[in-house]
Amino acid sequence: MALQSLRALFVQQLRFMYSAEHQLSKTLPKVLQGVASQELKSLIREYQLQVEERCERLETIAKIITENLGGERCGVMEAFVRHASALSELRGEEKVLDLGIMTTLRQVGHFEKSCYEIIRSFADVLEEGEVAKTLEGMLSQAEENERSLILLTEDMMDSAIHETSTREYGVYRVSPRDMAS
Repeated sequence: MALQSLRALFVQQLRFMYSAEHQLSKTLPKVLQGVASQELKSLIREYQLQVEERCERLETIAKIITENLGGERCGVMEAFVRHASALSELRGEEKVLDLGIMTTLRQVGHFEKSCYEIIRSFADVLEEGEVAKTLEGMLSQAEENERSLILLTEDMMDSAIHETSTREYGVYRVSPRDMAS
């Protein structure tokens, strides 16, 4: 495909995200097997449902713009998928491994969010109102998921630091979040 127009770039980016979401939907069950935290497992299960929903929404967008979104591979998501899969197979301290998986999921979420922001902007400029509205919903979902992961990451880090500090130094670390409570 030649990128000679904004529309061609718009379609290409939709194809990348279609590929990305499908790759992620196939990887999350494997990642889930390597998670110890029940809170993280629950979050990943919810995320998995959201990813499947975004796949369906992208298929709806494909019908609206009358384009086939298959056939592209998103190299960025391939890298994230390899990294998340590798982390889920490692052995070690469960909380540290869970934090590693959460870090990768936050990176994935940030990637998704930025891609959907850009594609939505393209849809606005191309006057694809229905597509822009659908993408706005997907973006809101990605932002909400990112907030949930941030909060869980902070909670798990505070817990890990507290355990390490108590075990090694007999000291409890107070986070800014604890002070605000």
